[in-house]
Amino acid sequence: MAGQHNEHSYHPRGHPVSKQSRGWRIGSTILVIVAFVMGLRALPPIVESVSPPFLTHPLVIKDFIQEYVGARAVRDDVNPYAPIYSLIRDYLGFESYRYLHPTPHPPPTLVLAVPLTFVSYPDAARIWLVVELLSLVASVHLLTGMTRRQPRLWLSLVLSTAALAWFPVRDELMLGQLMLPMLLLLVGSQRLLRDGHDVAAGALIGASLILKPIVWPLLLYFAITRAWRALTSATGVLALGYLLAVWGMGLSSVLFYLTDVLPDAATPFRGSFLNISAWAPGWRFAVGTGSPYHYWVQAPPLIDAPNLGKVLTVGIPLLVLIAGLRWACASRNPERALGILVCVSLLVSPITWLHYLVLLLIPLQQLVKTVVERGFPRSMIYRTIAIVALLLPGSPDGVVRLERFAQTSADIVSVVSWQAFLSMLTLLPTLGVLALAVELGRLPNLAFDARRHALSPNLEHSDDPSTAREPDPVVPSIGR
Repeated sequence: MAGQHNEHSYHPRGHPVSKQSRGWRIGSTILVIVAFVMGLRALPPIVESVSPPFLTHPLVIKDFIQEYVGARAVRDDVNPYAPIYSLIRDYLGFESYRYLHPTPHPPPTLVLAVPLTFVSYPDAARIWLVVELLSLVASVHLLTGMTRRQPRLWLSLVLSTAALAWFPVRDELMLGQLMLPMLLLLVGSQRLLRDGHDVAAGALIGASLILKPIVWPLLLYFAITRAWRALTSATGVLALGYLLAVWGMGLSSVLFYLTDVLPDAATPFRGSFLNISAWAPGWRFAVGTGSPYHYWVQAPPLIDAPNLGKVLTVGIPLLVLIAGLRWACASRNPERALGILVCVSLLVSPITWLHYLVLLLIPLQQLVKTVVERGFPRSMIYRTIAIVALLLPGSPDGVVRLERFAQTSADIVSVVSWQAFLSMLTLLPTLGVLALAVELGRLPNLAFDARRHALSPNLEHSDDPSTAREPDPVVPSIGR
């Protein structure tokens, strides 16, 4: 009413500018500026990672070498699932004993990498780095467009540079892995799900499963919700990918991957201190920390109970999967279900490395968007900050140094207990992924009618979204 004092000033778009919103904007701006500067500093090492001294160093070889030598083997009609070190020796002419196992990457990925083998390995690594950087910028631009009405390219470039400060993104680029192209495919599927294009969305999800079979819980979600068109599209693209692999490398190599390589791919790494999957806590707690490939951190269990460890190793991921599917189905929102199940997929994967966390840009965008839409509720801001803090791991070298200190310091009475405790610190991101899934799962809904949402002061000013009254959501539906 005119003449009455209002404790809130209003943004032109209709959102109240409260103390929380001003604090959020100031804090987020400072964070982006700091991250942008750190991202600029991270660029030279990323570019240097595709220079010859690093490409052929036996200890810092890029993971991209698996695709390159595997694709060369496909070209030559040789078994691409021979131990990686032997393929490196045969095709690149140097020794590396970092990879004593076959590549765990799927057959379609190796076939799709064949065009890169028509150039030298250094040139192929540089081409792949460009592909990954473009995938990062495109993903950030699409995510920004789902947060802002008019995304700007300069802002996407700034945010993409800032993302380089996050260790998982930096690690992904330096390793030459596959997660950023997967991120782009999943961001595209999120946009299509939001707009109701479930067939195209399913196709992109199927394409992401071709690169790495990580987000398979989405197929269960489609089956449970009877989203048959999305499910058929995803499985159809996945089947086409494996038919392409059979044509490219032969049925015997594909069967060898499915029956021999894939079942044993996680075994050497399940106790690694770098594995942040939900399969890891139970094993480390009751069996111990250690891997023949990551041998520099070994630790005994907190409680020596191998049978209990085996039960927890399977039971924890199973509970996470059931809870995540329940949250996703209850959301009645395929866009938010995708965010929840990305978190769940990372948790239930037997092996999850830090660079896999790149996919969390999807649920993090959803969480930030919800904070803004709900008028910056204080309790939700605090929870978001806590989740982001858990998901900001630096290089695991810090844990290695602490481990060595625990082994050599005479001041520590119980070296064993300290080693076991320190080895659990690398599971903090696991807790962050779980907290992010829980936070998205507890929200009433992300999709609102814009006109009704603007007229909902109870929702705008509520400190806790779980207790706020809101209008009936307009939920985008998936075709049945």
